[in-house]
Amino acid sequence: MRKGSIDEYGTHPVKLEWIKEFIKHKEEFDVKHTLGSAMLPMFKKFLRNAEIASTDNGWNGMAELLFRDELDAEYIWALMFSNLAYSSQFGWLIKNLRFGVTYSQNEMKDVLSSFITSKTGPANIANSYRRIAELPFSKIGFGEVVGKNTEGFLFVRNAWSNPDPRVVLIVC
Repeated sequence: MRKGSIDEYGTHPVKLEWIKEFIKHKEEFDVKHTLGSAMLPMFKKFLRNAEIASTDNGWNGMAELLFRDELDAEYIWALMFSNLAYSSQFGWLIKNLRFGVTYSQNEMKDVLSSFITSKTGPANIANSYRRIAELPFSKIGFGEVVGKNTEGFLFVRNAWSNPDPRVVLIVC
């Protein structure tokens, strides 16, 4: 896993609209995007962590897959997720939240508080996971929000029910 804070996307985790805008504008994204000044660096970090973009803002092979197949193919999300597993925030979730266990928002913050010492960090990261779960990553093992209770949202990780053999071969 790469070193870094597990709060690497701050209060600006990626949104599906951002990825769609990236696909739409491709090479002109840097001048045509509508992201705010705090959102853009977080999105670029996501693109690098997903191995869509390189550190010099060049495209990697994942970008070409996105541009070709866009976001309809589950394998695209699985390949991104396998790359993101090496980032601090995604890697932490993979290593610390078990499959099939439902975590309330407060339980998630409690688990996070043993890794994050700032007062607002655990809540920011829990909310970030909630927003990331709105993406198709929820279908391939990240986790999903399954409801609410008095403590906020309920989050559960479920295994990828129908893994694409091409992704398994590439990751192995």
